[in-house]
Amino acid sequence: MPFSSLDLSLDPASDEAVRAGWQALEQQEIPSEGRRTSPTHRPHLTLLAAPTVPPDILERAARDLRPLLPARLTARATVVFGRGPFVVAHLVVPDPVLRAAVADLRGDEGDLWIPHLTLSRKVPAGRLTDALRAAEGARPIVVVAQQLRHWDAIRHIVTPLT
Repeated sequence: MPFSSLDLSLDPASDEAVRAGWQALEQQEIPSEGRRTSPTHRPHLTLLAAPTVPPDILERAARDLRPLLPARLTARATVVFGRGPFVVAHLVVPDPVLRAAVADLRGDEGDLWIPHLTLSRKVPAGRLTDALRAAEGARPIVVVAQQLRHWDAIRHIVTPLT
């Protein structure tokens, strides 16, 4: 079952910076998120993912997160997730107020949330060093989260919440 999500999309300059990371991987012939051609796909920071996001969570998110946007996020490092093929992403650090609001919304104290901007989901082990070098070379210092959105995986639509 596909997962729906609650995401933060980025301002135009930050969106472009993440896409530059996608392109840096492609220039090394490493698959990136840039290959996903859906009109709804764009750089984003996932706050939570679930088979469905209940209406009360969407309402709380809009109420509690809207006043915190736009939010500056520091891109601290390039990280790797998984056991292969690997996910390569930029680890981002939100300010404590945004992190606390997301933790409250998630109901998990934020311990399970690793804020990141995905660059690739399919890096083979033999290309990991090249992928990290390319991604780190394209890592922005700061990105700006501009809009809260809901991705409905069942209906395949994105709904802005701010």
